This record gives sequence, structure tokens and C-alpha cells, in this order.
Amino acid sequence: MACCEPELNHQAPAAYRNVLIAVLAINLVMFAVEAAVGLFSGSRALRADGLDFLGDAATYGITLWALGQSLTWRFRAARIKGFSLLLLGLLVLADSLVSLITGAAPPGVMMSGIGALALVANLTSLMLLVRYRQGDANIR
Repeated sequence: MACCEPELNHQAPAAYRNVLIAVLAINLVMFAVEAAVGLFSGSRALRADGLDFLGDAATYGITLWALGQSLTWRFRAARIKGFSLLLLGLLVLADSLVSLITGAAPPGVMMSGIGALALVANLTSLMLLVRYRQGDANIR
């Protein structure tokens, strides 16, 4: 397996762990903001994006756990992350189908403001993570 997947050191660099914790916090805050505003405004798009932030937070949390684990557990963690994102996607699809029947248009200014905030959160996360893009599936 070493030919295909780079081995992680047993101890991941402290800086990488700190970046994961920061990105995890950013995603949890954005989940709370978008879920609350999505519920308040009736915006399914904001709720869906909030679920995306929750999925990303779960991914970073599992990655934190997987650091230093055996190769078998890191593969399992990567698989769990994939299935969790599939589940969130199915929830968004179901919510979207419900909106076809009962939905009303949410305020555009509110959605634009939260969308801009989400963009800043994602770009900040990208800038923090980009230097750690090498490694096994849990890091990439």
C-alpha cells in the first residue's frame, strides 16, 4: 500500500491538527448560521448549504480522529466520510423535492449576504488547508 497511499506519521504535525481544529470550528459556526437563517427565512438553499458545512465539519472531525490511526482505520474513516456525504446529499434532494410542492421564495438580500459569508468561510478554510493537500485520502 505504501506505493499508492503515502503513510502518515504516527504523530501528525501539531500545525496540521491546529488547522483542522480551526477549519472544524469555521464549518460548525457556518452550519449554525446557515441552518438558523435558513429556517428563519424559509430558504432551502441556505439549509442545504448549512448541511454541507455540517458534512464538512464531520469530515474534519473524522480526519482529526484518523490521524495516527492504522492504515485500516484510515481507510474506514475515508469510507465513512463518503457515505455521510452521500446521506447529506440525499437529505438535500428530499428537501428540494418538498420545496417543489410547498416552497416560497426567500428574501434575496438575506441569501446574498449569507452566501458572501459562506464564500469567505470557504476561502479561509481553503487558505488554511492548501499547504496540507498531500497525504492519504483523509488529508486530501
